[in-house]
Amino acid sequence: MLSSVAPTVKIGCTFDASHVPYRKSDGGSTKESALRETPLIAIVDDDEPLRLALGNLLRSAGYDVELFEDAEHIMDGISPGQYDLVLTDYRMPGANGAELTSSIRASGCVAPVIIMTAQSLAEVEIEARAAGAVTCIRKPFDEDGFLDIIKESLSRAPDGNRKA
Repeated sequence: MLSSVAPTVKIGCTFDASHVPYRKSDGGSTKESALRETPLIAIVDDDEPLRLALGNLLRSAGYDVELFEDAEHIMDGISPGQYDLVLTDYRMPGANGAELTSSIRASGCVAPVIIMTAQSLAEVEIEARAAGAVTCIRKPFDEDGFLDIIKESLSRAPDGNRKA
């Protein structure tokens, strides 16, 4: 079931992310991913300050993070088992978040996908649900609520969620 969350506090633009290293995907193998103890979350957003801030927040919460500026960059090397969760913006140049979700599913990756949007949730939810997203969240959102959504989405992932 697709849940809708509309928290109200702005996240993102106050973090100084200049010291955060960019971890580019190396297309790690499914075997390596299955041995990983810390969940790996892909963040796909064309808004660099927000992308970096979300990366900082998730790292501070104990997650491993890879950052991508658009759908094309993540799809260049995605493989089943690579990510435990994908967090994507809805509106980006090129493919939108729902189109990216469809491409992720077509690649064999069954990790939960969360779509973020500044648009009305009603406008995005139907397309997101059809593409296979587990939830949509409306920007701006508060940090605690956001982290709760990440934790819940990871906990609801089926066993062996990294393999199609």
